[in-house]
Parts: sequence; structure tokens; C-alpha cells
Amino acid sequence: MIKAKGEVLDTFVDRVTSNAFSISQDRYGNHVVQYIIELNVPQINQEITVQLKGEFGYLEEIANKITDEILSSPQALQVLLNPYGNYVAQSALEASTGSTRNALDQLIERSSPQLQTTTWGRIVLGNKSKILNQN
Repeated sequence: MIKAKGEVLDTFVDRVTSNAFSISQDRYGNHVVQYIIELNVPQINQEITVQLKGEFGYLEEIANKITDEILSSPQALQVLLNPYGNYVAQSALEASTGSTRNALDQLIERSSPQLQTTTWGRIVLGNKSKILNQN
């Protein structure tokens, strides 16, 4: 995507923009929509906003389901300790609400002794407090 230029990029952006809602429902496709938003083109962002307006509750349900998958996984601790997975867990903590957020918070608390032994784990613990205090 980043290497695309000119007409190819314009076509790509146009197709993503016109299908933003359906693409946003996919666990990987939503990153494509985020990429387009980060291009920071007001007209494109307005068009995406119009498509997603009123759908945020539904999209939040999808995010909560993904978070629940992480929480129920026997490898949940490995996600927290992974250089990339810890970012996913922190993002999930920041975006989640209610019981999903509480369950993720409890997972981090239960895993605190193991998290304190690694750099990535300490980052999760440090950022958890910041995330919970700002929301």
C-alpha cells in the first residue's frame, strides 16, 4: 500500500473508502481503513465517517469478541509477553469497556509476577495504569 502512487493509490483509496464499513468488520481489513484515515485527507475521512456513523456499537462488538478470544486463549500470557502482542493487548484494554475490560485487567493482574520479569511485560504493567486512569 505504501509504495502505491498516482492512479493505483487513488483507485485503492476510492475502493476502500466506498467499502469502509464492510472492510472495517474484518479483523485485518480494519487496519486498511485505519491506514486510509491516517493519510489525513479531510474529504476521504468525511466519507468514511459518513459510512461508519451509527455503526460504532456493532464494530465495538467485533472488537470485544476478538478481545474475548485473546482472554480465553491458553496463550494469553504469551500475548502479553510478546513484543507485538503486548501492543495488541494494551490497545484492547484501551478500546474495551465493561466486563471485557475488567477481564483483561484481571488477566494482567494475575500475570503480574511473570510480566515483571520481561521488558515487554513491564511495559504492559506500566501502561495499564495509565490507560485505566485516563478512561
